[in-house]
Amino acid sequence: MYDINYLLWLQSLRVASGGVCDGFFLFISTLSFGLIASVIYTSLYWCISKDAGTFMMFSCLIGGTANQFLKNTFCVYRPWIHSAALHPIASAVPGATGYSFPSGHSAAAASQYGGLALWYREKKVLAAFLFIVMLLIGFSRNYLGVHTPQDVAVGLLIGLASAWIACRYFKRMSPFAGTMNDVLAVAVLAGVGALLLIYTNVKTFHMDYSAGSLIVDPAKMRLDAYSCIGGLWGLLAGWLTERRLIRFTMPRNIWQGILRFIVGFLLFFALGKNIGSVIPVVHSPALRSIVHYAFLNFFIMAVYPFMFVTAEKLFRKN
Repeated sequence: MYDINYLLWLQSLRVASGGVCDGFFLFISTLSFGLIASVIYTSLYWCISKDAGTFMMFSCLIGGTANQFLKNTFCVYRPWIHSAALHPIASAVPGATGYSFPSGHSAAAASQYGGLALWYREKKVLAAFLFIVMLLIGFSRNYLGVHTPQDVAVGLLIGLASAWIACRYFKRMSPFAGTMNDVLAVAVLAGVGALLLIYTNVKTFHMDYSAGSLIVDPAKMRLDAYSCIGGLWGLLAGWLTERRLIRFTMPRNIWQGILRFIVGFLLFFALGKNIGSVIPVVHSPALRSIVHYAFLNFFIMAVYPFMFVTAEKLFRKN
């Protein structure tokens, strides 16, 4: 019960302080998903360092796939289900659906910010800052009352392990040295995604109820897995397409980079909001989820690079 006692202690601090830090940790918690994370990896990939952006995307999707597998395997309920004395911050609960172990936010924080700290480890000040951000995101999940310490610890380990694997591949194994290395990497990771898809569909989930409602809806957990698998497949298809057919380079100056990012992110944001109208013929919720996230990542990795490469060539000709 040490984990519950720890969360109760943090809860007492929240109450005693009048929630003065609640807003800060709610914001910190958002850094691993959503708008800010999207800005970081799109700007990095399109405008700053294609290698670093590719690494970050791979690290995140590998970690997300592993985390989703463990969530659906262990099926651990949220801490407030285990103790009625726990009361998480209400505004944090909508983002804390599904199973608790391991923490998805922590895994994403470690694979993204911890991964970039590993990638840029020679830049010690930047690496230290990124590592602190990672730890703050993990702690925020405890502070908000939505994850136990072991949820966060294992999530961080998963994210760091995925970052290490991706870093070893992109920095040590020289994927550009052989023409078939990228195909082999894509085949292996696509196969992992297919295995997760099969596992998620044959897995038997708990069907426990509280106040007449399912504590965790298995359909929701399956959709989470589908979105992760779709994102992974879209990343792999886009990466291979870009490497073989597009081969874009970094902007020639800062203004070209700013324009490239603004146009691309506006298109990406609009696509994310309206993708349902782009794929209206897909009626299955499972297939829609896969196609949705696959297309978004394929857009980031290949479609938009093709667009700005073509536009920049036409501009130079004129």
